[in-house]
Amino acid sequence: MKKELLIIGFGWLGQNYALANKLHFERIIGIKRSAALRYQLDAKTNVCALDLFSDNLPNSISEILKSASHIIIALPPSSAKIPEDYLILLEKLKTTIVSIGIKTIFISSIGAGSLFQSERKILLEQSEIVFLENSLFKVLRFGGLIGTDRHPVLSLARSNSAINGADLVNLISIEDCCGTIDFLFNHFERLPSLLTAVAPYHPSKFEYYKKSSRAFRVPSPHFYFDTEELTAYELVNKVEDFGYKWINDKLERPNN
Repeated sequence: MKKELLIIGFGWLGQNYALANKLHFERIIGIKRSAALRYQLDAKTNVCALDLFSDNLPNSISEILKSASHIIIALPPSSAKIPEDYLILLEKLKTTIVSIGIKTIFISSIGAGSLFQSERKILLEQSEIVFLENSLFKVLRFGGLIGTDRHPVLSLARSNSAINGADLVNLISIEDCCGTIDFLFNHFERLPSLLTAVAPYHPSKFEYYKKSSRAFRVPSPHFYFDTEELTAYELVNKVEDFGYKWINDKLERPNN
């Protein structure tokens, strides 16, 4: 069977995963919500636009799905103008994928371990439930994503707002984002339906962002300190508890 990867929601994470794994797949297709034209990211990776909210979605995507051996869904709720449309889209994708029978990883928009109460949280939990009840799917929660061109300190350096320096970081590098996705695909059957991936390194934001600002050569963020305002985390089914070996467990900035 050919190894062909389909990434539905071809943003920063999807593009980085495709580039890191182009030797592992014979073909990669990335679907964007909007693009002027179909184009090639490289010799093996085709990127195309598809109206994911079209009533004709099952027909338009089924032929693409049939050629895939692995699927990643990385669509945030912001892809839909109306929250209900997001859940309807996920249900359509699930139904079509189940009819073909392809193992799929859904990248949840719930930050790994973050506890908050809002209407958005309810929507995110509902989006996970869509996939948790079927063995063809795994739901993966990441910490905050970082890479050579993406890091909280870059936006914080441009902000006049202060952050709580006593709070702890809850992040994951792009190397380990790709690594954990590979791990899930390679050990799919023995893993639970929901996993979280956060680097096991949680220094204070003051310590880590001061160091990161020097590494990125940007101004240090503004801090205040309040130990009574610490973010609560509850990490469920951590990937390392099932055998994952961290690549960048200290959240160092890559040299490239």
